[in-house]
Amino acid sequence: MHSPVYHPRFLSMMRAAITATVVIMVMGALVGTAWSNPPTPPSPGPWKWQGNIGDDPQTPARPGRGVGSSGDGPGRQPVGGAPSSDRGCRTDIPADTGCDALACGPLSAISGCQPAGAGVAVPAVSPQDLLQQALYELRLPKPQIVTAPPRGTEGVVGLAEWFWLDPAQRTSRSVRQSAGDVWVELTASPQTMTVHPGGGHKPVSCPGGGVPYQAGAAASAASCTVTYTRSSARQPGNAYQVTATVSWGGTWRGSGGAGGALTPITVTSTFPVRIAEGQALNGGGR
Repeated sequence: MHSPVYHPRFLSMMRAAITATVVIMVMGALVGTAWSNPPTPPSPGPWKWQGNIGDDPQTPARPGRGVGSSGDGPGRQPVGGAPSSDRGCRTDIPADTGCDALACGPLSAISGCQPAGAGVAVPAVSPQDLLQQALYELRLPKPQIVTAPPRGTEGVVGLAEWFWLDPAQRTSRSVRQSAGDVWVELTASPQTMTVHPGGGHKPVSCPGGGVPYQAGAAASAASCTVTYTRSSARQPGNAYQVTATVSWGGTWRGSGGAGGALTPITVTSTFPVRIAEGQALNGGGR
């Protein structure tokens, strides 16, 4: 019996197929080894605070936000993928690193903490930097405004409507922040209140939070009163939309003799006030 004779071209194709199969098997073995032995991630190392100051979207120049008004901070994610709370605060900062004092607020929301030796310059923290942190933590409340006649009842055209800040919100507030030997302390209290009555009526301002109404008392420069000249019947919702803005001010001091007056911080609330024509009421009194 004669051995089969193969065409040279067929033999060449067979050798190429065998070679390709061997290459694929070798590559598969190499990839499998790499996946089964992944590289060990580098140790996070000691943490130190770093970043630029003054780049936070919440600043004292923005009334009612970012300097301790009713809302929380934006909570930008710290760099390095470190865990954070819903306020953007580091939750995994080791003790005795200097990061714990700057774990929340504008400073960490900008930069968080970075491993030491990461090639990033670590700036010194100044009292002015900590002042921004303290303003962030001040968190002034939304104004609670009391009125006479009381909210929910109708005022009367031609009779004074009184507005004043709830006495519970008139107390001064203090915040202290420190980082190592650097520290600041600020104290703020309500300075003025301005009421925009709505409907084209002129706004009024009074010192502090205004004077509470007392039966028989006359309005004075210390009281925030508005005398409406038209009823609210033609206003949206049959009510004037009143806006009350409370301006807080005070002083701050810090290490190295730093200190000064605080830039005014404003917080605002809006609420409806219904005003009726006098002849529509029986008696028309309070």
